Amino acid sequence: MPQPITRAKAKQATDVLLAEKDSNFRAAVFQLCHQLDWADDAPSFLLAIATNQLEALVRQYTERITEAMRRAASELEADWQKLQAKLNLTALKSTQTATQITARLTDAQLLIDKELSRTQQLLEDERSAMLQTMADERAEVQRLLTEERAEIAQQAQALAEHQMEVIAAHT
Repeated sequence: MPQPITRAKAKQATDVLLAEKDSNFRAAVFQLCHQLDWADDAPSFLLAIATNQLEALVRQYTERITEAMRRAASELEADWQKLQAKLNLTALKSTQTATQITARLTDAQLLIDKELSRTQQLLEDERSAMLQTMADERAEVQRLLTEERAEIAQQAQALAEHQMEVIAAHT
């Protein structure tokens, strides 16, 4: 079973493969790897060095690769600026929408507060009217009971007088 390549082993292998190359070439290789975001201890990097493909790329296409990287960076910058403009526009629209929503919520809250106050006043008026009606009904019941008691008292008085007359007539 093959042993996994550790970073230290890969770095050592990179040093061995580039040992015979001049310092300008080594610097160009590492600069190219950095521009391509290619780790210098990656197995694919070691393979490219071992097969001399990286040397051919560095020697023959350095300018092309550099120009391609510049173009890509320029395009990415332009895309980034477009994206930022879109994000700024979206943020502005979101802020405007939030402001409109806040205004509508404020209007709704004012309407709710107004209706709540009106409802509370109606309930208070209804409560007062009910209390007055209950007081009036209690007074009416008391008046009726007083009249009824007076009638009962008169009937009891008349009955008592009648019984006295009956007793007086039998005696």
